[in-house]
Amino acid sequence: MNSNSLSYFIGEYLPPEEKSLLEGACVRSIELTETGELKIEADFPSYIGFKKIKHICHELRVALGNESVEITEHYPERFFTAGVIADMNAYLKEHIAAANGFLDKASVSFSGEKIVYRIEKGLEILEDLNVAKCLEDYIKNTFSHTAAVEFVSDGAKPVELDSPEYVEMQKAAVDPVNFEREETGKKPRLEFDDLPLTYHSAKIVLGGKIKSKPKPIKEVELEDGNVTVWGDVFGFEAKTTKDGTRNIINFYITDYTSSYAVKIFDTKENSEKAAQSVKDGVTVVVRGAVEQDSYVHDNVIKARSVMIVEKMPETDDEEEKRVELHLHTNMSAMDGVSKAKDIVAKAIGWGHKALAITDHALFRRSRRLTAPPRAKLKSFTELKAIMLTTASKSSRAKAMTALTESSLFLMLKQPVCAADTTDLPK
Repeated sequence: MNSNSLSYFIGEYLPPEEKSLLEGACVRSIELTETGELKIEADFPSYIGFKKIKHICHELRVALGNESVEITEHYPERFFTAGVIADMNAYLKEHIAAANGFLDKASVSFSGEKIVYRIEKGLEILEDLNVAKCLEDYIKNTFSHTAAVEFVSDGAKPVELDSPEYVEMQKAAVDPVNFEREETGKKPRLEFDDLPLTYHSAKIVLGGKIKSKPKPIKEVELEDGNVTVWGDVFGFEAKTTKDGTRNIINFYITDYTSSYAVKIFDTKENSEKAAQSVKDGVTVVVRGAVEQDSYVHDNVIKARSVMIVEKMPETDDEEEKRVELHLHTNMSAMDGVSKAKDIVAKAIGWGHKALAITDHALFRRSRRLTAPPRAKLKSFTELKAIMLTTASKSSRAKAMTALTESSLFLMLKQPVCAADTTDLPK
């Protein structure tokens, strides 16, 4: 990809549909101010328009965590047609808010060299705001074309700036763009096919919304620069600088391929939500720069955006459910770590009708578990005996056969509801 390409600089931070709009666009200049404002000028080979560019700027601001993002478009002169009027009006509303409402019912005549707006009211206000000059400069800068812009009135009564009519007109003209694309009323769904994450009720606690796909933590390298990862939080710590102006937040995340340290060092205003919301056990998506931290002497991800998300529970979607006949609990040393009650709850959640817990020889009584009354689950118990090595092979074989037959009989003929081990005589 051309290193002067706009996609080369910002494409990775945009969804595919927005990224495709930048195809062929070349950067004239990029500036990042001390206050965090990102300013880009670029030449576009095809017309996109101010409204779509505004949306792309929002996506970038959210992804990068900048104070603001501004992309100035430059097009070949041939794109200056009557089709750009809607984007000109949007540009005017963005840069001269007081003009809102006056253009909504205006009729426009376009000749290429002159644009005439015929408005019902507010001519004096627009003249005082020098609106015509604003649009002429926009045309000149964007299309390298000189055109005159004129506003004329149909003779209606003038509108005063402090009149109730003007205030109501401004309120009615507000046209906020819903960038968040809320999914209220919809069922949670996987955000990515191969990751157990849903953004259905995602909570942004630092920066903006993260849309890039997380990569496995085991693949994160120092040379990667900016990365997006997900994981469950552990080792959370938060403190405030001595002057009380900034938060220092450190925690680790694991996606069970590996783990990585995450650090947030930001003003209390920007990071307080993260300090209050992130805690051990929550699942987060993090976007930030991989850096070597001189304080902890290790690589960390300096977070710019953090979202708290939910993990979709694992399900068994097979029509014909399996029956697990060989299962160990934490009562079998070295073979099982899960508690019997958790295993039973998982089986019920998956719609399984039965399971068999096959713990090792437990020559003691064990606590019984009670399944929920409405749960249609049968839990069978089987004793796995440890055969003495001093016995002959034939003796061991006969004993094992007898034990197996006995166990199967218990499983098929004498089910014990949600018991974790066989009650054996003392």
